[in-house]
Amino acid sequence: MKAITGSGGRVTLAAVLLIGVCSITGGGGGWGQIAPAAPTAHADTLFPQTGMRLWGPFEQFWYEHGGLAQFGLPLTTVFPTGKGYDAQWFERAMFTYNPNKPDPYKVELQLLGAIATEGRRGEEAFRPASPLGEGLFFAPTGHNLTGRFLEKWRSGGGLPIYGYPLSEPFTERSKADGRAYVVQYFERARFELHPELAGTPFEVQLGLLGAELLSAAGGPQAFAGPGPASFYPAPASGGVGVPPGDVVTSPGAGTPTTGGTGREVPPAPALPPTTARVILQNDFSSGGLVAWQALALHPAPGTRPAGWRVENGVLAQVNDDAPISEIDDDAMLVTTSHEFGDFTLEAYFYATGGETVGAVLRYTDAGLYLVKFYGQSPNSLPKAELLRITGDGGTLLADSAAWVGYRRGNWHLMAVSAHGAAIEVRVDGQIVLAASDRSFTRGGLGFYAKADGTARFDNLRVSTP
Repeated sequence: MKAITGSGGRVTLAAVLLIGVCSITGGGGGWGQIAPAAPTAHADTLFPQTGMRLWGPFEQFWYEHGGLAQFGLPLTTVFPTGKGYDAQWFERAMFTYNPNKPDPYKVELQLLGAIATEGRRGEEAFRPASPLGEGLFFAPTGHNLTGRFLEKWRSGGGLPIYGYPLSEPFTERSKADGRAYVVQYFERARFELHPELAGTPFEVQLGLLGAELLSAAGGPQAFAGPGPASFYPAPASGGVGVPPGDVVTSPGAGTPTTGGTGREVPPAPALPPTTARVILQNDFSSGGLVAWQALALHPAPGTRPAGWRVENGVLAQVNDDAPISEIDDDAMLVTTSHEFGDFTLEAYFYATGGETVGAVLRYTDAGLYLVKFYGQSPNSLPKAELLRITGDGGTLLADSAAWVGYRRGNWHLMAVSAHGAAIEVRVDGQIVLAASDRSFTRGGLGFYAKADGTARFDNLRVSTP
């Protein structure tokens, strides 16, 4: 890991906020930057709670990197800072847009956690700690990350979204509702543990740092005066109301409730034509999964496989609000038939949480082949892996650091071929993995996802290779 370095001396909350916004980015490879995916067709989105809207690159970034749960509602319009870039406040974040940055780094996240805790580094929780021997330890800041907070950090985007931990977990009273919560600060966020929501996706929530710092700077009205953005692309004419499921009303000023379903998944594209003999096809237009079985990859005592169901013509990995402790972390949906030998599996996959998705090949009681895809992030780690899984553990057969990873909030076509000992994996027509292994010659096939409820699949076709 590379250490985050300052942008030149101490940065105080007053110095940052009284001028409007100060873009703070990390050193050591630019961990303060996140590369947005290729443009997608979003209309300008209006949020009735705040009267603000999302448009242009900010709208795309918001949708593709977690939306409401990650960043909250927009609290201001996009405004000029007078520093060569524009900005917009959200409940849990601040976005900045700098036209002088190279693509795709024009949109950046402000280090609100670092700003909010600048004067607290002498407190016990913020002093460097010793490694605990579990979870992750970050030497650049000297802090640990374990348990539910580690799960949230990994599933929500990791280092590019949240940054390094700046403290150990400790108890702090919330400015939003006056209650005491266990919290942990990161460079760009504050995690809060909500035991009243244990077992739901919202047991760990992001604190309303954007709302708190904006209030300290004078509120939205303090940023209404500078006028329209200087560099940000002009909005399209008109605009649309926020799509169903995107807006959640709750006492927590935008805190999601367990009833929210998230942004509607767009229809998957049709599969390309084929001249091969099709041996299995499913567009999931019906709700039946009678020929499939949900399985756990590494079942732990007291856990059960994560759930799957058909929703609106799409195969969805779901948890049905089951306690996280009762669900196996790796979800598989595999055909009940184990007679697939040589074949090509094609299907579209769609994910928004940043976790792994993929495919299962030649599943038997003795083992299986597992294909894993990872979302885009600004690091050199492999974004695709092919593993052989047996009762003794997993063996990496191939990986790819050249492929950049899948784009969150976009459909991607995977094509996985198994022919004799040869296994080849393509995504959107590009070969990303290839290996040879003779451990398994026949078995079941299906889908894989991290059990965070964000993976979708559609338009499955299995044909002769």
